[in-house]
Amino acid sequence: MKFMKQFKVTKNMRIGNNATPAGVGVGMSEYVLTQAYGTADEVYIEKHTAPKLSEEQNQKYDERLNRTVYTYNASACLSMSFIVRNGIIQEKRIHLSD
Repeated sequence: MKFMKQFKVTKNMRIGNNATPAGVGVGMSEYVLTQAYGTADEVYIEKHTAPKLSEEQNQKYDERLNRTVYTYNASACLSMSFIVRNGIIQEKRIHLSD
C-alpha cells in the first residue's frame, strides 16, 4: 500500500521581472489586480497601531507595517497572493498544496 505525502509549496517572488501571465508584477499599483483578475477571493487587511507614539510617528509606523493581502484561488490546491503596502504590490506568493 502506497502512502502519498502531503506537501506544500510556496514561492515568494519579490525581485526581478517575475510578472504573472496577466502582466501583474511587483511595483505596480494594487488597482491592476482587479483589472487583471477581478475581485479577490480573500482580502486580509493587517493594521498596526502603537498608542504611545505621537500622531506623526504612528503614521510612519502604519506606512511601514500595514498591509493588505489579496488572494486569488485557481483551485482547491493552488492560490496566488499579492501583498500590498501603501497601494503598491510588494510581493507575490504562489501556494500549491496537495
